[in-house]
Amino acid sequence: MQALRVFRPMTWMVIGAVLSIGFVAPGSVYGQAGGAQLTITGTGTVRIDGAVAATGATIFPGSRVSTASGVTAVVTSGGSRVTLNPDTDAVVTYAGGFIRADVICGSASGAPAAGNVFEMITHGDTSVYVQGGTVQVAADGKNVEMVANQSETFAGGVKITTSGGSVFDASSILCSCLCAVPRPFPVVAAAGTPLLLLLLLGAAAAAATTTTIILTNDDDTEVISAPFP
Repeated sequence: MQALRVFRPMTWMVIGAVLSIGFVAPGSVYGQAGGAQLTITGTGTVRIDGAVAATGATIFPGSRVSTASGVTAVVTSGGSRVTLNPDTDAVVTYAGGFIRADVICGSASGAPAAGNVFEMITHGDTSVYVQGGTVQVAADGKNVEMVANQSETFAGGVKITTSGGSVFDASSILCSCLCAVPRPFPVVAAAGTPLLLLLLLGAAAAAATTTTIILTNDDDTEVISAPFP
């Protein structure tokens, strides 16, 4: 008993956390936080949080993925796919059957797996094309339902929400916002989401929220970029 008393309360907390992670059922923490994989096609550089990446790299929740000209990056998590076209910059996060792409600039497509919820955020005027299924587009304070083979252009950024069976493309028009701040994404507390993953998502969201970017337009007027409302 004397030996046990030498451990401080904080030490017991750390030991408990380590043991809980070690006994998590397969496919929970590691299946979510380490399950998204990167596939690269074409010639060019793909970066994850600024570091050059290769096919097979792991995309953790909150990673910022950037593609150069001539190269496409596909992020796959739980059967859902986010395809980032050349010259695109996006933040990708996921939890359980949820996946979200914050397209800071460029163009991307989404293809959620059956039963999975998929969100995509864009900044600036956006063109949306639905290849299959149905998507909900929130833009300028309104919600618009789009169906297969329908395309529409929206003024300002949009939030696209859909689920399995849908495929769509979204692209920023006349994009000049490569330095824009990503919109902070919400922490998704889905049933069965491990505590470790929620902490990772929360940390990424906090980092995005505290970032301030100042842009300069053609009239040399400073503009502070604001998150999507």
